[in-house]
Amino acid sequence: MLTRLDRAEAGVGVTVGLGALELASYERDPTPEGFAEVEALLRRALSRAPLEGHALAGLVLLHSGRRAGALAAGPDSLARQLCSEHAERSRDAALAASCAAVFFAEAQPDRGRALYRRATEARPGYHAAWLTWGDDELAAGNHAIAARRYQSAADSPYPSMRYAALLGLGVTRERAGDRAGAERAYREASESLSTESTPPPPHEWPEELLYNLGALLSESDDWARRAKGFALLDAYLQLVPGLDDARVLRARQLTVEFQRGCEVASDQTGAHLCARVGASPAPPADAP
Repeated sequence: MLTRLDRAEAGVGVTVGLGALELASYERDPTPEGFAEVEALLRRALSRAPLEGHALAGLVLLHSGRRAGALAAGPDSLARQLCSEHAERSRDAALAASCAAVFFAEAQPDRGRALYRRATEARPGYHAAWLTWGDDELAAGNHAIAARRYQSAADSPYPSMRYAALLGLGVTRERAGDRAGAERAYREASESLSTESTPPPPHEWPEELLYNLGALLSESDDWARRAKGFALLDAYLQLVPGLDDARVLRARQLTVEFQRGCEVASDQTGAHLCARVGASPAPPADAP
């Protein structure tokens, strides 16, 4: 591990690399100290190489309010200034992609698309850019475009990137009314969570996948799919005890509706599935 003295004396490339690592850590766990550390590293690199594209891109991301891949707050004045000054003149793909997201957030989607296009043409395998492009098109309600961008991102060899892309694809298809396509994407997302031949058990899935697929299946007319949805939502609720946000309330509502359906289930299939997932079915109609 580099000491602070080592960091201060490191070259531009190493400093930018350290800044990228600290930025990834900050996005996962944003703290004022983390922000200051990233800012110091990237500004140190830019003091030696003012047009270093990756350092500019990192500074834009830092000041765009991104948290773990999501735009949690709008870009601040520095992010807007850097993109206005450098994005359309720089040939750096990372800077183009970072500023594309800023322009989408600033209600300038045409400028954003032009920069995403430049970034992905320069680096066709730039899966992170395809992913954020999909996120931005989804937020803008452009489902067909978003789906294509997520599909490009899903070609990534990295499981975490592939998972995020497939999750986004599932959300996109669901919002577009393609429930079958959404289910396929969510199931593929679950398979991407493991390098083994079978996906991990549902209790090891991320919260958002448990909720999304569970809610989707719970609204089916098919007993088997509803039972599977109930099991997923039950696992989801065990991961988020004590919360009362909209998703938790919706999950509780769907599980209660399923249990009420089990209370009046009179066919053998429904009764069996209710018992299998721990709900309480009524006795079959032909029971003595």
